[in-house]
Amino acid sequence: MSLLDSLKNLMFYLNLFLIFLLSLFQGAFLPINLVLAAVLFRTAVEPDPKSLLLAFFGGFFLDLILGQPWGLSAIIFLSASFLLFFYKQKFAASHPFFLTVFVFLMSLINDKLVKGYLSWRGSFLLAVLTFLFSFFWWQLFIRPSGKRINLKT
Repeated sequence: MSLLDSLKNLMFYLNLFLIFLLSLFQGAFLPINLVLAAVLFRTAVEPDPKSLLLAFFGGFFLDLILGQPWGLSAIIFLSASFLLFFYKQKFAASHPFFLTVFVFLMSLINDKLVKGYLSWRGSFLLAVLTFLFSFFWWQLFIRPSGKRINLKT
């Protein structure tokens, strides 16, 4: 096992720990679904099978902590990650505008399926936070050269 593989495994476990902490915070006092945003952001930035595994565990942790039926959030998060994983072939999935709209729509769908109603305010707040975080991530790490990024065709 090379050093690069060891670092990738370490990053996976750090991401898993972060997802677990976000699940705890969301279960305790956060009204917005930061776990969903973190899972989708990770899938958009680094689309690999480990992102899908993080989506499953993120949903499962959230179900355990919130006392929801086991696997409900895991299926929703996994489905959203699969959609984003397949859309990366057509679009720049890590672009802040695309990711913001996608997180907003997935948050609305998650609220409807889990809570039974649409939480427009929570979904909008989550979309704004996703845009801010992904915009700064995009500017600092993905697009530092200032070149224009076109959608894939």
